[in-house]
Amino acid sequence: MKNKKRSLIISFLVILSVLLVTLGVSVSFFSYMKKGEKENSIKLGSITFKYTENENVGNGITITDALPISDDEGKIQSGEGKVFDFKVESNLSRSDLEYEIVAEPISNSNLPLDAMKLYLTSIDDDKEEEIESTINENGKVKTLDEYSDTTIKNATGKTIYQETILRNTKGYIKNFRARMWLREDLDWTDEKYMGKSGAIRINVYANSDHSMASTDTASPDDIRIERVTANKKYLFTSVTNEEYQYELTVPNEVANLDISVIPSSTEATVEITSLSKNRSYGLMVGDNFFNAKVISANKEKSQNYILKVTREKSSNTGLSSLTVDSYSLTPAYSDNVNNYQVTVPYEIETVTVNATRQEETETIKGLGNKNLAIGTNEVELEIKAEDGTIRKIVITIERQKSDNAGIENVEVNGYTLSLVDGIYQVVVPYNVTKVTLANVTTTGATVTGIGEKELKVGNNDYSVEVTSASGKVKTKYVIRVVREKDTDNTLMSLSLTSCSLDKTFASDTLEYSCTVENNITETTISATANSSVASITGLGKKTLVVGDNRLEIIVTAQNGVTKTYQVVVHRKSNDANLNSLSVTGYTISPVFNSSTTSYTVSIPYTVTEVEVVATANSQLANATLTNTNNLTVGENLVKVTVTAEDGTIKVYQIIVTRRQDTNNNLNNLSLTNCTLSPSFSSSTTSYTCTVENSVTSTTVTASTESSVASIEGTGTKNLSVGTNTIKVNVTAQNGSVKTYTVVVTRKPNSDATLKSLGVTNKTITPTFDKDTLLYTLTVPYSVDNITITGVATQGVSSVTGLGSKVLVVGENSFDIKVTAEDKTTTKTYNITVTRQKDTNTSLKSIGVTGYDIVKVDNNNYTLTVENNVTNVEVTATAASSVAIVTGTGKKTLNVGENMIKVIVTSQSGSVSTYNVKVTRKASSDATLKSLTVSSGTLSPTFSASTTSYTVSVPYSVTSLTVGAIVNNSEASVTGTGSKNLSVGDNKINVVVTAGDKTTKTYTITVTREKDTVNTLKSLSLTDCTLSPTFSSSTTSYTCTVANSVTTTTVAAGATSSVATLTGTGSKTLNVGDNTLNIVVTSQSGSTKTYSVKVHRKSNDANLSSLSVSNYTISPAFSASTTSYTLTVPNATSSITVNASKSNTYASISGTGSKTLNVGSNTIKVTVTAEDGNTKAYTITVKRKGVDTITLSAKNTTYTGSMVAANTASATSGTSITYTYYSTTNCSGTALSGVPTNVGNYSVKAVSSGNGDYEAGSKCVTHTITKGTPTISLTAKTVEATGSAIAANAATAKNPNGSAVTLTYSYTYYSNNTCTTALSSTPSTAGTYYVKATSTATTNLNSASSSCVTHTINKNTNNNLSSLSISGYSISPSFAAGTTAYTATTEASSVTVNAKTATSLATVTGTGSKTLSWGSNALNIIVTSQSGAVKTYKITVNNKRPTAPSLTGGSDNWVSTAPTIKVSSAGTAISGVKEYEYYKSTSSTAPTDSTTATGTTTTGEVTISDEGTTYIWYRTVSNNGFKSAWSSFQVTNLDTSGVKAIIVAANNYYNNHSITATTAFTLPSSNSTLGLTSNTLSGTVYIKKDGKVAFQGLNNGKCQVKRYSETEPEVFTNNNSICIKPIYKNLVKNGYGEYGNNTNFSNFTYNTATNDFKINVSKLTRVSTDYYIPIDSSKKYNYSMEAYTQLSNEENYIGLELNDIDKLVIDNHFTSFVSNTLTTLAKDLNNGDTVIYLDSTLNWDLSYNSYFRSGLIFWNYSDSNGYHYPELTYSRNVFSPTSPFLYNLSNVNKNNNTIILNNAWTYGTIKKGTKLSQSSDNGGTYKYPLVFGQSLSNTSKKYSSIISNIDSNENNFRYATKYVRVILLLNYSSTFSSIDTQYTFVKNIIFEEID
Repeated sequence: MKNKKRSLIISFLVILSVLLVTLGVSVSFFSYMKKGEKENSIKLGSITFKYTENENVGNGITITDALPISDDEGKIQSGEGKVFDFKVESNLSRSDLEYEIVAEPISNSNLPLDAMKLYLTSIDDDKEEEIESTINENGKVKTLDEYSDTTIKNATGKTIYQETILRNTKGYIKNFRARMWLREDLDWTDEKYMGKSGAIRINVYANSDHSMASTDTASPDDIRIERVTANKKYLFTSVTNEEYQYELTVPNEVANLDISVIPSSTEATVEITSLSKNRSYGLMVGDNFFNAKVISANKEKSQNYILKVTREKSSNTGLSSLTVDSYSLTPAYSDNVNNYQVTVPYEIETVTVNATRQEETETIKGLGNKNLAIGTNEVELEIKAEDGTIRKIVITIERQKSDNAGIENVEVNGYTLSLVDGIYQVVVPYNVTKVTLANVTTTGATVTGIGEKELKVGNNDYSVEVTSASGKVKTKYVIRVVREKDTDNTLMSLSLTSCSLDKTFASDTLEYSCTVENNITETTISATANSSVASITGLGKKTLVVGDNRLEIIVTAQNGVTKTYQVVVHRKSNDANLNSLSVTGYTISPVFNSSTTSYTVSIPYTVTEVEVVATANSQLANATLTNTNNLTVGENLVKVTVTAEDGTIKVYQIIVTRRQDTNNNLNNLSLTNCTLSPSFSSSTTSYTCTVENSVTSTTVTASTESSVASIEGTGTKNLSVGTNTIKVNVTAQNGSVKTYTVVVTRKPNSDATLKSLGVTNKTITPTFDKDTLLYTLTVPYSVDNITITGVATQGVSSVTGLGSKVLVVGENSFDIKVTAEDKTTTKTYNITVTRQKDTNTSLKSIGVTGYDIVKVDNNNYTLTVENNVTNVEVTATAASSVAIVTGTGKKTLNVGENMIKVIVTSQSGSVSTYNVKVTRKASSDATLKSLTVSSGTLSPTFSASTTSYTVSVPYSVTSLTVGAIVNNSEASVTGTGSKNLSVGDNKINVVVTAGDKTTKTYTITVTREKDTVNTLKSLSLTDCTLSPTFSSSTTSYTCTVANSVTTTTVAAGATSSVATLTGTGSKTLNVGDNTLNIVVTSQSGSTKTYSVKVHRKSNDANLSSLSVSNYTISPAFSASTTSYTLTVPNATSSITVNASKSNTYASISGTGSKTLNVGSNTIKVTVTAEDGNTKAYTITVKRKGVDTITLSAKNTTYTGSMVAANTASATSGTSITYTYYSTTNCSGTALSGVPTNVGNYSVKAVSSGNGDYEAGSKCVTHTITKGTPTISLTAKTVEATGSAIAANAATAKNPNGSAVTLTYSYTYYSNNTCTTALSSTPSTAGTYYVKATSTATTNLNSASSSCVTHTINKNTNNNLSSLSISGYSISPSFAAGTTAYTATTEASSVTVNAKTATSLATVTGTGSKTLSWGSNALNIIVTSQSGAVKTYKITVNNKRPTAPSLTGGSDNWVSTAPTIKVSSAGTAISGVKEYEYYKSTSSTAPTDSTTATGTTTTGEVTISDEGTTYIWYRTVSNNGFKSAWSSFQVTNLDTSGVKAIIVAANNYYNNHSITATTAFTLPSSNSTLGLTSNTLSGTVYIKKDGKVAFQGLNNGKCQVKRYSETEPEVFTNNNSICIKPIYKNLVKNGYGEYGNNTNFSNFTYNTATNDFKINVSKLTRVSTDYYIPIDSSKKYNYSMEAYTQLSNEENYIGLELNDIDKLVIDNHFTSFVSNTLTTLAKDLNNGDTVIYLDSTLNWDLSYNSYFRSGLIFWNYSDSNGYHYPELTYSRNVFSPTSPFLYNLSNVNKNNNTIILNNAWTYGTIKKGTKLSQSSDNGGTYKYPLVFGQSLSNTSKKYSSIISNIDSNENNFRYATKYVRVILLLNYSSTFSSIDTQYTFVKNIIFEEID
């Protein structure tokens, strides 16, 4: 504390002493000594502070025989002498009061401070609250050394507690309670503490800042805050923050606040309200806000202050409970303990760990069910507090071992054991010679006697002993392994002569089949058994009949068990006759006879297929038909081929004649966009319909009732406004005609829609659609007019409402009205334009009148004025005329910073704030108006200019108060208030600080005289009462203490606080008299001595010996040992106790004879010392008891398990051993284990005994009688076999559920109660009942099963034993369970063969089956005796021979006969016999019925026919079947040479025979040519129509004549040498040289004009078929002639460019925005919405389009793996149209990112991939010939040169490898008034040029 404050010190003394005795026992005590009065008070002006001791707590803290204790014990000490209570009271007005509790060690204390703990609590309504300052960071009570040293001047000690009592706090009372103890872990053997004593004084200092109360200068409108506190202990911190002005953080346990706001003015009032959600002073975890409204004394001003209180999160990790099921935790749960133990019995495999939280904010991990292993299991719990504090608890769960010595599982080579007569038994096959006994138990028990065992045939017994895991129980068992005899009854091999089995022989496959030819009449069976001791019957020679022969081979094993193998041998039939033949619905001629093979029948035209029914004479024969479907008009041959089972064939044939059709009716008639009236009927021929004006054409669609009738008049028909007549003619097959007429009326135009609508340079919403009438547009305030544009869909419609429009702020509605051509139909569109309000909040000017303000930034300005300036005037003008400015005008200034806010509010409501900070300078006056002291007189008299003064006071004046008043209210003063005075000179400085921080110091020197008092005011000794009673004038005293008091503490208080004392403190006392002197020395040096004589008594209460006659006590006697034990046998009923005392003055009681009871007996020997002190010695004698066994006899039935005795119990609770005997009285030899079988036994239970009991035993009878087994018999359901069918085998179980082998008898019954028995086992179909009865055994009674059903059903076998197609194989190979098969044939019919697996089943679908080419489904249906049906399906792929491929033809004319050859042979299942060929001068393909021109076996035919010849081939198979015709080859033969017409200078030279590509000589009459020689040289091209193209010289000029040109092209050649070659036209059929539309499939070829035409009545896009390979580095000539029937239409003629994969190279695959090449900075994956690039610097963001808002990645490779270079060609372009890939506004050039409109879905593109911004420059194709022009109505030639790679129309694009001719005609799609309109093209040339 600073010396400007007056202090009140109130103290109580706590003395702590420690004594280390020889036995190492620590003894200490606490005592309180009062000083002065119970109540002390001091007054400082208006301040009252009072300290009061509690009258109810006696004389303070006094703890006798104290030892170090824990904090938990120390904190709860209570009662007189354990605690010290006191309270602090205050009643304040205009000043704060600070007080501090300080612990001060007294002068004679030498116990280190780290040994003593001091704990302080506050008490309110009897509830104690811990003082936080007494707790360290580890949550422990502080030792004295852990407290901070006090900072109070002239004070020493440790600060325990501090608090400020605020001004205006009325009636402050705080109750305290103090406790002290030694810390728990104190090491008394440490010399640091040994023999030391400690004492402390607790002082309370109270201080008041008197200057705060000395004057009241607050203004009546003062609304400032001095300070803010909460709960009288927390002080808010003032902060500079826009959101709040004061802040406070409190611990989590503070849930409510009592907030005190102290205003600067005592007359001001404060209102506090909560701003938090709970609207109260209750605190939420986290931030809580309160508003403190300070209202000035004159009520004219108020100010809101925001207080922020942050409540910390809870750190509590405690639990209300922790449990592990019902088991006890060791130790019991405590929040301070983190490790626990739990023990559970072996049977517990799972426990549940539960816990209850103390607070809802805690989270717990690790609770729930826990699986336990045997032994130690650790469970870890993690408790997490709200603030993240984590506590871990570990529970160690010990699961005990098992006492189970039973067999849980025995493995014998994988076999299962059964218990038979107490023996575990298993039967193994004969071939098992060794076994391994393993895995006898899984309970942790140990086992002996297991391992590998050798086996003999028959019984093999092995002994196994099991010891439980706990070791307490041992049990022996017998395991019997029975090895069987040999049971092998299988065959090693099986074969039959002349017969191959259907499957490879296997021992476990019992059924086989084979087929032999008709001529095989017998076979011999051979077989060998796998076992040499097995026997075989059924071998040898067997006679075969036609059909199936079932042969059985029986193998009998050594043990008599038999196995039967069966082979079904099928002998084929050779019958190939029909039994019947007919055509369903028609009569064949002649009448059928099996010997007649040819027949005829006639059918009408409407019948296209007939059903021919043919039945073979033999079921084993197969009848097949040729195709009876799709019969043609005229004669159709149907063949029936009968194939006997052995392959013998006989063919029957029927000629079916189908008559011609006369039907000329339509089946339907319709017109697009036109509904016929009346509705169509084939008998109605006249119709009408009406269409809308928009319908300019209709498509007539019709079909005939007869497929052979023809139609004329269908297709697209142009419609004129008005009536249009359309006729459709139908011609029947026989030539009769019927005409249907439709009159179509087309309505006038009524379209009143717009084709486009918009606002110039603006985008309306939604996107324009002609059917959407309402649109909106929002523009900024700066836009005050717009221009509306629009175009009507129909040019004849009128539009109003377009043009320039003025906008007002807000909504502007504009109507655009469209009137159709018919003047009646109208449609009104509306655009609502919203002009936004002005948002401008900027200022045009801002200032302070008479001053120049300084601009800090756009919104902040500063200004500094002198102290005498008290107000300024602020001016400001808004930049916008519609904005509002507030905050200007005259403003009052306080000293210091004054923030003036000018607010501008825009028309739209947005706000900007402008700050002008005006700083008013402070005053420099630092003088006082007055200076006073409470005692003495200032010298000299006060003057403001005098700064040094002196004052003298007597010793009794210990303090004085300095008062001072400043001259200027802005100044402040320090150094006033209460001042403690020391003896001698005391210098007091009063410092005045002016408003501008100028300071001035006034100094007062106070001189205090010395004290002469040397008396005591108090004297006391611990544990000692003075005689006489103390008086300061009496100096001699006496007192007596007990022997146990070895020290006493002398406490004395001098009357004068400045006097000194000697002789106080802790004093050692000897037995007897001890004289103690206390000397008092005054401050002036005079002394006085006080004397006390202390007498200490003796207290020896020890024994010198202690014993028991005839026995030795434990431990050996020692005087310091007081507790002994002794154990005697049960027979000892009394003992004699002997003892002697150490001191003759002491007395002894408790010796002599003592009677003993069974169990524990306590004998007490007491020694009483001279001073009455007693000491007790005890001997605990245990007399053993005799153990009593409780065990009841057992009488039970046989169960199949061992029968253990009833559980015995012993009085001692120790373990019990059981021994079993075959006698009933526990005599004779004991059994080796627990009995299982029936018998009369006995059992003896023997306890093990313990320290309390001697062992005991008991024998009881143990009887096992016969048990009753459980017999199980399952119902049986089987099919009849003709023999008796026995029941299923019965099974039995012992009463314990284990299996047991018994013998049974079976009785059959006719009723379900099994009361009416049958005489024998049933064999016929029906429902019966059966019971099984066991035979009684030694251990089991006889028992019967329940009555179960025994059902014999009819045979359900519907399987085939064989299935085949004569002459062909089926796949897969036949198996009865497989029902789906396939076969490949080349036949008109096949024979299906099938046999049932049982003679009781029937089969259909066999025999001859007619086939068509392709897939044929044949179903074979088997029906069992019971009616069950199974279908076998054979899918027959009847493969027609294939046609060959040909070569040898050519479009060129030749003079030598060409040879047509087979380049790829035809195929046939039966093989190729020959080829038929057909020649024609027409290219019309032949049909199947066309008669061949000839045949060839070599595949070659030489064509010697002059002119053009077309030739086709077809394949003929060895079976006589024929393929379809091949594609044709064409030949052009002229053996006499071509007759050429040569054009030269208008002279024609005829009949000049020339050959291709050769030079020729003109006749002598060619002199008119003017040639230097008569030889024309160059390339000559021969054309099939006799015209020739050549190049040569003409009158010194070169000329070139192309095919079909009327005049040659002539050009000058300076060197008189023709260098212009005739180039090859790369457009196939470009001249029409093929005479058809080859390569022009989308065109129609006109033979008469040798041109191609295209229907262009609407938009037409056509291209050639073939791709022309090009080299983009070369130059090409491209030309064609064209004209059209249309006029004024847009047309485009050009090239389709293709890459190496013949993919169209759209312009977008080669176009990009220049200088935008960049790299992906991160992988781009599906789902991403942001693309990260290395750079977007040159990205073009000028306008949005879907291609400009796209990306082109330079990572494209073609199908050959070629990777195209960057900036050349890529198909990896991503630019979707709706929505765009991204908006250009979402390209961020600062961080090089692009935000996508939708998540990326185009796959992963890796980081580092190059890309560019895509471009929308150009179209799909290039149009170098015609680009958006109208074509001429007369033929005109269009040409262009194409070369290089560029973006121009006359250049290729990068990667171009192929081109095709492309025409885009009639682009504007206007329909013509005529039915059909055409564009014509010819002489299409694309040629490479030099």
